[in-house]
Amino acid sequence: MASPTEHPFAALLAGLQGDPDVLGALLSGSRGKGFATTHSDYDVVIVVRDGALNKCHTRYPFRYAASIDCIIHDLTGFRSHTAFGSPEAWSRYDFAHMELLFDHTGELPGLIEQKGRVPDEHREAVLRASLDAYINSLYRSLICVRNGNDLGARLEAAVSVSALLTFLFALEGRHAPFPGYLELELTRYPLAHLPLSSDALISLIDRVLASADVTAQQKSLRIADGLARKAGLVGVLADWGDDYGWMQRFGREP
Repeated sequence: MASPTEHPFAALLAGLQGDPDVLGALLSGSRGKGFATTHSDYDVVIVVRDGALNKCHTRYPFRYAASIDCIIHDLTGFRSHTAFGSPEAWSRYDFAHMELLFDHTGELPGLIEQKGRVPDEHREAVLRASLDAYINSLYRSLICVRNGNDLGARLEAAVSVSALLTFLFALEGRHAPFPGYLELELTRYPLAHLPLSSDALISLIDRVLASADVTAQQKSLRIADGLARKAGLVGVLADWGDDYGWMQRFGREP
């Protein structure tokens, strides 16, 4: 039994390590990534042996204690959890920089690494899709600017930023962070290939989101264009035909 002064997380971890049904545990969320604030809770991913899922759900309920949540998988389920293309794939970034608390299987470090990155065999498809989605939303944003639709311009610009970040991170095999982690991610784990600093990228994104600023959007397009060409994605750009040139010239046309 935990002493009155022992932190509930420490008590939980000690109990998990002594439980023969538990094969390993990971710390997810902001604490697992080293992004914790005074408001951060503990998101504990627990991997249990096959056949022990139901009783471990009872033993370790989701709301285990105040500020402690338990997410439980059996080993077989954990191996396929967040598989690329699955309904849970949106949460693959959860596994980026995730802290391994302990592992009795020898498998968990490799599984965390695999889940926390864009699979090599899918990277080109992700790059092509996200680049095209980015250009599409930027194009729609500029059309809204042309038409005097300020709200539409900002909404389309916001969608374009999400696609742009997916593209920029996928170039390095990484998942784009959840929006609330973007500044922390870029500060602690900057993108190596960018032709501008993390602070400059954040400032550029802020300008785009604030007002769908045309100059800022065109600057982001130039950055994406250069990176796309280096990555051999010229075909995605060419598919936009004359509209691609219009996006670059918009606002400077005679």
